[in-house]
Amino acid sequence: MGAARQLADALGGAVVALACLAPAAPTEDFGAAGVDRLLRADDAAFVGYAPEAKAAAAVAAIERLQPRHVLLPDSSTGGGDLARRLAVRLGVRLAANVQRLAADEIACRGEGGRSDILRTPPLVIAVAPEAAEPATASAPRGARARSHRRQNLAASRRSRSRRRRS
Repeated sequence: MGAARQLADALGGAVVALACLAPAAPTEDFGAAGVDRLLRADDAAFVGYAPEAKAAAAVAAIERLQPRHVLLPDSSTGGGDLARRLAVRLGVRLAANVQRLAADEIACRGEGGRSDILRTPPLVIAVAPEAAEPATASAPRGARARSHRRQNLAASRRSRSRRRRS
């Protein structure tokens, strides 16, 4: 959620989380994690491994809300598979293993981690677990956005200068 909060603050948007839950499952405190709005999808299919049901719920939410970006954690249990399924279903290019994130540019690891690939953020983004700190409810939204923007701009400049030297 930290990467989503960072991007929403930079773009002046909101973080909307889709929670695919079994009926009557408790909802965690998504607000403390930086979520502005929670969409709850209740279905008995979500109890176990249900990639197709989760992908269908996510596609329906995307079609209804028309978000600028859809962020998922790029991990085997956290959403990497779902990110890839969404990109295929929506017919869009996936940005996987995203290490740095800004409103106008993302950096994905390439060549076995030896280089960064810089590009414009697409619709579906699979964010590496180490790419962003968790969002906290304690810092004001604008302060978090300014801090993250400074960090990302500095990181992007370093990456560009490394590429120019090679």
